[in-house]
Amino acid sequence: MTGQPRVLALTPTCNAKAFLRRTLDPLAAQTYPHKRVLLVDSSSTDAAADIAEDYLQRDARFYLVRRTDNLGWICNTNAMLEDGRGQADYRLSAFHDEVLLPDYMARPAARPGTRPDALLPLSDAELEFEGQGAQTAAFTRLERVT
Repeated sequence: MTGQPRVLALTPTCNAKAFLRRTLDPLAAQTYPHKRVLLVDSSSTDAAADIAEDYLQRDARFYLVRRTDNLGWICNTNAMLEDGRGQADYRLSAFHDEVLLPDYMARPAARPGTRPDALLPLSDAELEFEGQGAQTAAFTRLERVT
C-alpha cells in the first residue's frame, strides 16, 4: 500500500427507504478523501434502489450493485463482501440504518500499521431507540479476542 489507504464502505440494503438517506448522507460527508461507497440492493420493492441511484448521480464515489433476487440480509452481506474484494485497502460495513460520525473513516485510516496484530477495528456506538434516550455501547472484545 502506498500513500493513504483506500477505504470502501459496504452498504447492503433491501426495502430501506425509511433509513437509507440517514446512512448515505454521513457517508458522503466523511472527511476522509480516499473513500468509495458500494451499495448493494437485494431486490428492494420500495424506493431504496432509486434513492441509491440518486447518490450515484451526485457523487462518483458511490456505486451500486442491484441483485435481481432477494438474497436475505446475511447472504446479501456475504455476497457484498465478495463484490468489494480488492477494491480498497480497508473495508467497513455501513448498514442501511447506521449513522456514522464525519471522521469515522479517517481515524483508523490515519493510523495504518499501528496495530499489525489487529484483526478488526471496533468502535463505540451510540444507540438510540424510539421513546428512549441514547445509550453508548463500548466494544473492546470480539469472541474472546481483545
